[in-house]
Amino acid sequence: METTLRETLMTAQQMVEDYKINARKEAELLIREAENKADALIKEAQEKVIKIHEDITDMKGIRRHFKEELKRLIDNHLKMLEFDNRREGHDKEAVSE
Repeated sequence: METTLRETLMTAQQMVEDYKINARKEAELLIREAENKADALIKEAQEKVIKIHEDITDMKGIRRHFKEELKRLIDNHLKMLEFDNRREGHDKEAVSE
């Protein structure tokens, strides 16, 4: 009977030890999975930051180009107005004479 009890106790201790080992392995696996997921999220966030910086650079170029074109358009219209004013002045002088 004592042998049976001792064997039962040893079996129970071995089972407890096996449960501890399995729990530790499971915890380590969960930690690795969480770390991998965190790494993937960080990488994705970094890629998004790079994309946003690229978009900002592109938008700055578009803005600069738009401003240049708008300035060119305004300058051309001012020149047309000045030409028209000079022509009207010439026309008035011709009529006066």
